Amino acid sequence: MITQDEQNIRQLIKTLRASLNLVDLDDLRKVAKPESEKESHNMASRIDEKDRKEYVGRMSGYWINGLRQEIEVMIYEQEKFLNMLSQNHEQDMIGRGTLNGLLLVFELYEAYEQEWKALQEENK
Repeated sequence: MITQDEQNIRQLIKTLRASLNLVDLDDLRKVAKPESEKESHNMASRIDEKDRKEYVGRMSGYWINGLRQEIEVMIYEQEKFLNMLSQNHEQDMIGRGTLNGLLLVFELYEAYEQEWKALQEENK
């Protein structure tokens, strides 16, 4: 269960992403394909639709079968550090940056799971 403090920190991170022009999940999804497909770092943008469905299924499987729980523990520990143990501005900034990265991973894999569920509904 996410506490109100944790929700506030997550919202703060999202606000900081926007105000500081940090990378957001939408930015990662908008990566344009370079002229050479091999130059792209975005795996999902380099594959055709059939392969994308398989890729999304694999990523969703990793997420459902354990990665979600691991990331949630990391987020919890980082939020606990920010709420209780951080002693100065520098520790806050590093903690928020770490939390931002963890939340980006969380949001990315949640999106894979949602996409996979939508694909399953289409196939019914």
